[in-house]
Amino acid sequence: MATQYHINAERFSEHLLEIKLKFQAPQNQFSLWLPAWVPGSYLIREFSRFVEQVRLIGVDGEPVDQLLVKTSKNNWQVEAPKDSELTVVYQVYTRDLSVRGSYVDAERLYLNSPSICLCVQGLEEQKHEVLLSVPEAMSEFGFACALEHTKSDDQIHFSAPNYDTLIDSPFELADQQRFAFEVAGIPHRYVISGRNRANLERLKVDLQQLCGTFLHWLPDTNFSHYLFMTIATSSDYGGLEHQHSTSLITPAGDLPGASEPKLPSENYQRYLGLCSHEYFHAWWVKWVRPTAFRTPDLSTEAYTRMLWVFEGFTSYVDDLMLYRSGLIDAKSYLKLVEAQINRYLQTPGRELQNVTESSFDAWIKLYRSDENSINATASYYNVGALCALCLDLMLRESGHQLTDLIAEVVAESKQGADLTEARLDELFSERLGARWDQFKSAHIDGAQELPLEDLLAKSGVKVVADTEDLELGIRYTEESTGLMVNRVMRGSTAVHAGISAGDLLVAIDGYKASKTILKSSLTLDRVDIHFFRRDELKTTSLTPDQTQFKKLKLSVGSADDLSKWLSCSWSQQ
Repeated sequence: MATQYHINAERFSEHLLEIKLKFQAPQNQFSLWLPAWVPGSYLIREFSRFVEQVRLIGVDGEPVDQLLVKTSKNNWQVEAPKDSELTVVYQVYTRDLSVRGSYVDAERLYLNSPSICLCVQGLEEQKHEVLLSVPEAMSEFGFACALEHTKSDDQIHFSAPNYDTLIDSPFELADQQRFAFEVAGIPHRYVISGRNRANLERLKVDLQQLCGTFLHWLPDTNFSHYLFMTIATSSDYGGLEHQHSTSLITPAGDLPGASEPKLPSENYQRYLGLCSHEYFHAWWVKWVRPTAFRTPDLSTEAYTRMLWVFEGFTSYVDDLMLYRSGLIDAKSYLKLVEAQINRYLQTPGRELQNVTESSFDAWIKLYRSDENSINATASYYNVGALCALCLDLMLRESGHQLTDLIAEVVAESKQGADLTEARLDELFSERLGARWDQFKSAHIDGAQELPLEDLLAKSGVKVVADTEDLELGIRYTEESTGLMVNRVMRGSTAVHAGISAGDLLVAIDGYKASKTILKSSLTLDRVDIHFFRRDELKTTSLTPDQTQFKKLKLSVGSADDLSKWLSCSWSQQ
């Protein structure tokens, strides 16, 4: 008997799912449990907080409450004769409009199984079936899932060989647009929901070109088909990787329009970069991964110091592949690199936290950023990507390429090998010798500033150092009532004057606070500032100055040298 979930979404207007779980008891006593996090997103999300009214149903159809007892936040203990056929019913509130949770309303049903599907302890490896009852209001909607499915009357049926595959296969029922293409014999599908005016013909051509470039570089895959699932909203952005699919959320304005220029706009480049990032994860995380992610305990954190390699290298490769696929030119690519560098240079926390620490602390810091994060932390995405850039440029001086090293690791993963810190040391030591040890000590295990200017200049990129001024050392939002302070840099003029994040500046030098007034006040010897903190009016005085951040501007220098960096050693179409 397979583990079976019957999902009813008739109460979609309340964002509620009613789920009936049927299975055969593996022991006389066992647990039902729900993941606390979703693979690919390193934050304890506590999905069980949305679960309601878990009940074990007896043969007479009535609840048998005494045989099912909740024992922890996400565990329920069951006592029943081994091999008896059991039914558990429960409800789940689903209103997480992201790629990590589940969402149901009149226009869309998007379900991530780790957030809704209780797992039977001891039955994780057996077949899991899903029967989705389609509400009449959604009967004309399209359905998307990487798993094969059948539809009969008002029900959709699909199955997974085990629980891990089930929770790695999100599915959507919505008003969808779609297209399909094939690359290297692998069928790819694309579906999009949400209000948009996307030029799907243009998107199809560009995605096919991008995927083709990846598959020429890494022809061995652990997926036999692939699904891009996108929802367009007004401003949301993000993605989550899966073995046979990716789930994306994007501003509708980032999709290509009817008059999209041959060189993609910056907004469209951002969406293509998101597709590139998540597609590469099909190899680099879903196949090659740290040991901590091979069989993680989804009830608690799975620690690794290597997210800078997996997410950082991916953040380097995603933009590089846009160039190598011919979707953007060298000038556009350098602009993306420049933005990555200046984000790094304008984050004081990079001097306090190195990339291995950032990786290890992902569970408590990256996804829980606050007004002080910029001062105290570094992003393993950002710094990891720039470490990858530096290492690639160093490798090229020695006649190697980072993409070749990655391909070697992917090939090793076919034998079931995880990428360990020791193996990473070997790979770079073989190619860089003592330079790797020095780089690792200073910039990976340490937090010294990356040698970006020198390495880029050697690679034919014209580098111009500049500075960017930050008024009083604050970042703010201009509102009708004044300037809302979002962040304050440590050691800045604002800090010494007693200004804090969350303060609302209402008057500067006797005038209503505005961006224009703040800038004009920077030339004065003394400025009085009035601000509200927790609705209390306060006053401070200061001598204005500007906190300065280093900033680099990149442009094409030597075309010959630049082409050596941006070229690849594997054949392309």
